[in-house]
Amino acid sequence: MDICNKTNSIAVIEFLNVFLFQLHRVMITKYKYILSILGLLLSMVVSAEESEGKRVMIAKDRFSVTVTHAGKKVDIKRNQDRSHQIDDAFRSTARGRIQPMHPFQPRQIETVGELEVLDYLEKRERGESVLLVDTRSAQAVKRGTIPGSINIHWKDFGKKKQLVRYFEDVLNVKRSSEGIWNYDISKTLVLFCNGPWCGQSSAAIKKLLRAGYPEHKIKYYRGGMQSWLSFGLTIVTPE
Repeated sequence: MDICNKTNSIAVIEFLNVFLFQLHRVMITKYKYILSILGLLLSMVVSAEESEGKRVMIAKDRFSVTVTHAGKKVDIKRNQDRSHQIDDAFRSTARGRIQPMHPFQPRQIETVGELEVLDYLEKRERGESVLLVDTRSAQAVKRGTIPGSINIHWKDFGKKKQLVRYFEDVLNVKRSSEGIWNYDISKTLVLFCNGPWCGQSSAAIKKLLRAGYPEHKIKYYRGGMQSWLSFGLTIVTPE
Protein backbone atom coordinates (compact mmCIF):
# COMPACT_ATOMS: atom_id res chain seq x y z
CA MET A 1 0.00 0.00 0.00
CA ASP A 2 2.84 2.35 0.88
CA ILE A 3 4.54 1.53 -2.41
CA CYS A 4 1.36 2.42 -4.32
CA ASN A 5 0.98 5.71 -2.46
CA LYS A 6 4.61 6.55 -3.10
CA THR A 7 4.24 5.78 -6.80
CA ASN A 8 1.11 7.91 -7.02
CA SER A 9 2.84 10.78 -5.24
CA ILE A 10 5.76 10.66 -7.67
CA ALA A 11 3.36 10.65 -10.62
CA VAL A 12 1.49 13.64 -9.22
CA ILE A 13 4.72 15.53 -8.63
CA GLU A 14 5.93 14.79 -12.17
CA PHE A 15 2.57 15.88 -13.56
CA LEU A 16 2.72 19.11 -11.55
CA ASN A 17 6.28 19.77 -12.72
CA VAL A 18 5.28 19.30 -16.36
CA PHE A 19 2.14 21.41 -15.86
CA LEU A 20 4.04 24.23 -14.16
CA PHE A 21 6.74 24.14 -16.84
CA GLN A 22 4.15 24.40 -19.62
CA LEU A 23 2.29 27.11 -17.72
CA HIS A 24 5.55 29.00 -17.34
CA ARG A 25 6.18 28.80 -21.08
CA VAL A 26 2.65 29.95 -21.88
CA MET A 27 2.89 32.88 -19.47
CA ILE A 28 6.26 33.96 -20.89
CA THR A 29 4.88 33.81 -24.44
CA LYS A 30 1.76 35.68 -23.36
CA TYR A 31 3.72 38.38 -21.58
CA LYS A 32 6.08 38.75 -24.54
CA TYR A 33 3.05 39.25 -26.78
CA ILE A 34 1.54 41.80 -24.40
CA LEU A 35 4.86 43.62 -24.06
CA SER A 36 5.32 43.73 -27.83
CA ILE A 37 1.86 45.27 -28.23
CA LEU A 38 2.59 47.82 -25.50
CA GLY A 39 5.90 48.64 -27.18
CA LEU A 40 4.19 49.13 -30.54
CA LEU A 41 1.55 51.39 -29.02
CA LEU A 42 4.22 53.42 -27.23
CA SER A 43 6.22 53.85 -30.45
CA MET A 44 3.06 54.99 -32.25
CA VAL A 45 2.37 57.59 -29.55
CA VAL A 46 5.95 58.85 -29.68
CA SER A 47 5.86 58.94 -33.49
CA ALA A 48 2.59 60.89 -33.45
CA GLU A 49 4.00 63.38 -30.95
CA GLU A 50 7.14 63.81 -33.06
CA SER A 51 5.04 64.31 -36.20
CA GLU A 52 2.95 66.97 -34.50
CA GLY A 53 6.12 68.81 -33.56
CA LYS A 54 7.61 68.72 -37.07
CA ARG A 55 6.79 71.12 -39.88
CA VAL A 56 5.52 69.83 -43.21
CA MET A 57 8.44 70.72 -45.47
CA ILE A 58 8.57 71.39 -49.21
CA ALA A 59 11.98 69.73 -49.32
CA LYS A 60 14.66 68.80 -46.78
CA ASP A 61 15.95 72.35 -46.29
CA ARG A 62 13.05 74.27 -47.81
CA PHE A 63 10.00 75.28 -45.78
CA SER A 64 8.65 78.17 -47.85
CA VAL A 65 9.23 80.37 -50.89
CA THR A 66 8.25 84.04 -50.93
CA VAL A 67 6.87 85.46 -54.18
CA THR A 68 5.07 88.59 -55.32
CA HIS A 69 1.48 88.25 -56.48
CA ALA A 70 -0.65 91.24 -57.49
CA GLY A 71 1.84 93.54 -55.77
CA LYS A 72 1.79 91.65 -52.45
CA LYS A 73 4.24 89.21 -50.88
CA VAL A 74 2.94 85.66 -50.52
CA ASP A 75 4.66 82.78 -48.72
CA ILE A 76 4.26 79.52 -50.60
CA LYS A 77 4.38 76.55 -48.24
CA ARG A 78 2.62 73.26 -47.63
CA ASN A 79 -0.52 73.04 -45.51
CA GLN A 80 0.61 72.32 -41.94
CA ASP A 81 -2.58 70.44 -41.03
CA ARG A 82 -1.63 66.77 -41.34
CA SER A 83 -5.28 65.77 -41.76
CA HIS A 84 -5.72 68.16 -44.71
CA GLN A 85 -7.02 66.63 -47.95
CA ILE A 86 -7.09 67.80 -51.56
CA ASP A 87 -9.85 70.16 -52.65
CA ASP A 88 -13.13 68.48 -53.66
CA ALA A 89 -12.91 69.95 -57.17
CA PHE A 90 -9.83 67.79 -57.86
CA ARG A 91 -10.87 64.50 -56.24
CA SER A 92 -12.43 62.90 -59.30
CA THR A 93 -10.26 60.29 -61.01
CA ALA A 94 -12.36 60.05 -64.19
CA ARG A 95 -11.79 63.39 -65.87
CA GLY A 96 -9.95 64.35 -69.04
CA ARG A 97 -7.28 62.30 -70.79
CA ILE A 98 -3.82 61.60 -69.43
CA GLN A 99 -1.29 63.86 -71.13
CA PRO A 100 2.10 62.56 -72.32
CA MET A 101 5.15 63.60 -70.35
CA HIS A 102 6.64 65.07 -73.54
CA PRO A 103 3.76 65.93 -75.91
CA PHE A 104 5.78 68.23 -78.17
CA GLN A 105 8.19 65.84 -79.88
CA PRO A 106 10.40 66.38 -81.77
CA ARG A 107 10.52 69.80 -80.08
CA GLN A 108 12.61 69.73 -76.91
CA ILE A 109 10.29 71.34 -74.37
CA GLU A 110 11.31 70.72 -70.76
CA THR A 111 8.65 69.19 -68.50
CA VAL A 112 9.02 70.43 -64.92
CA GLY A 113 7.69 69.55 -61.47
CA GLU A 114 6.81 71.52 -58.35
CA LEU A 115 10.37 72.13 -57.16
CA GLU A 116 11.39 73.47 -60.56
CA VAL A 117 8.32 75.74 -60.64
CA LEU A 118 9.37 77.14 -57.25
CA ASP A 119 12.91 77.62 -58.58
CA TYR A 120 11.57 79.62 -61.53
CA LEU A 121 9.41 81.72 -59.20
CA GLU A 122 12.48 82.51 -57.12
CA LYS A 123 14.36 83.49 -60.28
CA ARG A 124 11.50 85.85 -61.13
CA GLU A 125 11.76 87.39 -57.65
CA ARG A 126 15.45 88.01 -58.28
CA GLY A 127 14.59 89.97 -61.41
CA GLU A 128 15.19 87.29 -64.03
CA SER A 129 12.97 87.29 -67.12
CA VAL A 130 10.58 84.48 -66.12
CA LEU A 131 6.79 84.25 -66.21
CA LEU A 132 4.47 81.60 -64.76
CA VAL A 133 1.31 81.39 -66.89
CA ASP A 134 -2.02 79.87 -65.83
CA THR A 135 -3.69 78.92 -69.13
CA ARG A 136 -7.10 78.09 -67.66
CA SER A 137 -10.27 80.15 -67.93
CA ALA A 138 -10.79 83.20 -65.71
CA GLN A 139 -13.63 81.29 -64.03
CA ALA A 140 -11.28 78.46 -63.06
CA VAL A 141 -8.66 80.91 -61.80
CA LYS A 142 -11.25 82.43 -59.44
CA ARG A 143 -11.20 79.18 -57.47
CA GLY A 144 -7.47 79.58 -56.89
CA THR A 145 -4.16 79.73 -58.71
CA ILE A 146 -0.43 79.49 -58.02
CA PRO A 147 1.02 82.64 -56.40
CA GLY A 148 3.20 84.61 -58.79
CA SER A 149 1.33 83.50 -61.91
CA ILE A 150 -0.65 85.49 -64.46
CA ASN A 151 -3.68 84.28 -66.40
CA ILE A 152 -3.62 84.02 -70.20
CA HIS A 153 -6.37 81.79 -71.57
CA TRP A 154 -4.95 79.03 -73.74
CA LYS A 155 -7.19 79.97 -76.68
CA ASP A 156 -5.74 83.49 -76.75
CA PHE A 157 -2.40 82.09 -77.92
CA GLY A 158 -4.13 81.16 -81.17
CA LYS A 159 -5.71 84.58 -81.78
CA LYS A 160 -3.41 86.88 -83.72
CA LYS A 161 -4.50 90.20 -82.17
CA GLN A 162 -4.33 88.91 -78.60
CA LEU A 163 -1.04 87.13 -79.22
CA VAL A 164 0.57 90.27 -80.69
CA ARG A 165 -0.58 92.24 -77.64
CA TYR A 166 0.80 89.66 -75.22
CA PHE A 167 4.06 89.42 -77.16
CA GLU A 168 4.63 93.16 -77.00
CA ASP A 169 3.14 94.05 -73.61
CA VAL A 170 3.75 90.97 -71.47
CA LEU A 171 6.27 88.53 -72.93
CA ASN A 172 8.90 91.10 -73.86
CA VAL A 173 9.08 90.08 -77.53
CA LYS A 174 10.29 92.87 -79.81
CA ARG A 175 9.22 93.41 -83.42
CA SER A 176 11.39 95.05 -86.06
CA SER A 177 10.15 97.67 -88.52
CA GLU A 178 9.91 94.84 -91.05
CA GLY A 179 7.51 92.99 -88.75
CA ILE A 180 9.99 90.29 -87.71
CA TRP A 181 9.76 89.11 -84.09
CA ASN A 182 12.95 89.15 -82.03
CA TYR A 183 13.00 86.73 -79.07
CA ASP A 184 16.47 87.58 -77.76
CA ILE A 185 15.15 89.13 -74.54
CA SER A 186 11.78 87.38 -74.43
CA LYS A 187 10.69 85.82 -71.16
CA THR A 188 11.08 82.18 -70.17
CA LEU A 189 7.53 80.86 -69.81
CA VAL A 190 6.32 78.16 -67.43
CA LEU A 191 2.80 77.13 -68.43
CA PHE A 192 0.26 75.04 -66.51
CA CYS A 193 -3.44 74.19 -66.40
CA ASN A 194 -5.69 71.88 -64.35
CA GLY A 195 -3.49 68.83 -64.17
CA PRO A 196 -1.89 65.92 -66.03
CA TRP A 197 -5.31 65.02 -67.46
CA CYS A 198 -5.86 68.51 -68.95
CA GLY A 199 -4.57 69.54 -72.39
CA GLN A 200 -4.98 73.31 -72.15
CA SER A 201 -1.37 74.24 -71.36
CA SER A 202 0.03 71.80 -73.93
CA ALA A 203 -2.33 73.33 -76.54
CA ALA A 204 -1.09 76.81 -75.59
CA ILE A 205 2.53 75.68 -75.94
CA LYS A 206 1.88 74.24 -79.40
CA LYS A 207 0.37 77.56 -80.47
CA LEU A 208 3.41 79.42 -79.12
CA LEU A 209 5.73 77.12 -81.06
CA ARG A 210 3.78 77.70 -84.26
CA ALA A 211 4.11 81.44 -83.66
CA GLY A 212 7.89 81.04 -83.48
CA TYR A 213 8.50 81.25 -79.72
CA PRO A 214 11.86 79.59 -78.95
CA GLU A 215 11.44 76.13 -77.44
CA HIS A 216 14.26 76.59 -74.91
CA LYS A 217 12.24 79.42 -73.36
CA ILE A 218 9.11 77.30 -72.79
CA LYS A 219 8.60 74.99 -69.79
CA TYR A 220 5.66 72.62 -69.31
CA TYR A 221 4.35 72.12 -65.76
CA ARG A 222 2.34 68.99 -66.51
CA GLY A 223 1.12 68.41 -62.94
CA GLY A 224 -0.70 71.75 -62.83
CA MET A 225 -3.23 72.57 -60.13
CA GLN A 226 -3.95 68.89 -59.42
CA SER A 227 -0.38 68.19 -58.33
CA TRP A 228 0.06 71.57 -56.67
CA LEU A 229 -2.98 71.02 -54.45
CA SER A 230 -2.11 67.38 -53.76
CA PHE A 231 1.01 68.64 -51.97
CA GLY A 232 -1.03 71.19 -50.00
CA LEU A 233 0.87 74.11 -51.53
CA THR A 234 -0.40 77.67 -51.13
CA ILE A 235 -2.88 79.09 -53.63
CA VAL A 236 -4.34 82.58 -54.04
CA THR A 237 -7.67 83.83 -55.34
CA PRO A 238 -8.22 87.07 -57.29
CA GLU A 239 -9.35 89.98 -55.12
